[in-house]
Parts: sequence; C-alpha cells; structure tokens
Amino acid sequence: MKNFNRTLLVVFYLALTTILFAQNKQDLWQIKAKDIDPNRYFGAMVANGMTGLVSDARPMYVKEVVLNGVFDRYQRGRVSNILKGFNALNLDMIVNDDFLDASKISDFEQTLDMKKAMLVTTFQNGPVRVKHELASLRNLPYTAIANVEITADKDAEFTILNNILAPNHLRAVQNFYSEIDRPHVKIPLFTSVAKSPSGAVQLAVSNSFIFQEKHGHEPELIHEDWDFNRHLVKFTKKLKKGETYRFS
Repeated sequence: MKNFNRTLLVVFYLALTTILFAQNKQDLWQIKAKDIDPNRYFGAMVANGMTGLVSDARPMYVKEVVLNGVFDRYQRGRVSNILKGFNALNLDMIVNDDFLDASKISDFEQTLDMKKAMLVTTFQNGPVRVKHELASLRNLPYTAIANVEITADKDAEFTILNNILAPNHLRAVQNFYSEIDRPHVKIPLFTSVAKSPSGAVQLAVSNSFIFQEKHGHEPELIHEDWDFNRHLVKFTKKLKKGETYRFS
C-alpha cells in the first residue's frame, strides 16, 4: 500500500511538473513590458521580411514603417538608406469627448508574442478597456493588420480615427479616398501616394476597416484631409456596459 501511494505521489509529481513546465515554456514566447517610460523606450519590430513595424510608447501607434529592399539617398551620408514609408496604422481614440492621452490611461502593458509574431497592447482608457494587436502578415508580405477589441465597463461612446501619415522626407504627397460598393460588401479605401527624397522611388499605401457587422450595418465612416501629409477616416460607436466591440 505504501509503495502504491508512493507511485501515485510520483505520478502526480511528474504530471504537475509537466504542467508547470508547459506553462513556463509557453511564457518564454512572450516578452512583457509594464511601467513603460516613453523617455527610455526602444520599440520592438514585427516584420514579415518585407514590411517591418516598429512599436511606439504611445498606445495604438506605430513609430515607423520600414520597407525591406527599398533604398534611397536621404538623411545621413551620401549612401543609400532603407526607405521609411507611410505610417498607415496609427489609431487615435476619443471616449465620451475625451481625446486619448497616454498620460491619462492606466494598466498600460505591451507584450511581444514571439510565437504569433504579434505585438499586443492593453490599457484602460476611462470607462473602456482596450486590446490592440499589431502584426505584419506572413502570407501577404506587403500587408499589415491591427486588431482592436474595446470593452465597456460603463455605458460609453467612442470614436476611432485611423491616420495615414507621410514622413517628412517623402515629397509630392497625394491623398485620396474612395469606396468600392458592391451588393455584398462595401470597402472604404483611403490611399496616399508619394515620391522618395530623390524621386527615384514611388510609394503608395491603401488602408481600410474590417467591421464585424453585416453589410449595410457598418458604422458610418467620415474622411478628413488634415494636412498635405496626413489624412484620416473615423467612425463613432456606442457601447452599453459589458459590451465588447471588435474591428480591424
């Protein structure tokens, strides 16, 4: 009977060790950052070999977009440098008429998931909790995506503004907005085109929203042209306490 108990104890210990090891092994894929100091922040990059996104200390922002294999002479020296392209994934947020301010949010945390090749940012902004996922897609090397999940702790109204920003070194910037309207789907496209500093390379980017609603029930989009190097599309949504809204 004692030997039997010892056998059970050993089996239980091995099972527990396996579970703990599996948990620790999973955690090794994730690098977490809390208490983020913007003055001592060095962004992580998620990339797919063609498009690289450098994270920012500001929530739901990308510091810069790096294009592999695209070079031009600008900034430092008289040699070709990797060309930094349009930044099309920056998101601003207004909750109950209060513009998102990094100094006002709480529980701000960023996790670099090395297994999923994704940067996950979470924070509390007034009455809403936000989860933001950023990835550069492997199957579409010129494409990146941001997934956003907003949960209301109280009744709230929020507005999301998606910006396309041209770095100062790009010239002859042109901004466009159009909609592809079909019976089964409507695709809003806002686009920017520009030339590299030397004029040798032409860059273009297009962005769109993916909503969870069926066609015809999506939020109304408003396009605003703020400056020669910046334009945006925004939408507004109301949430009841406990509701969660997702979009990409």
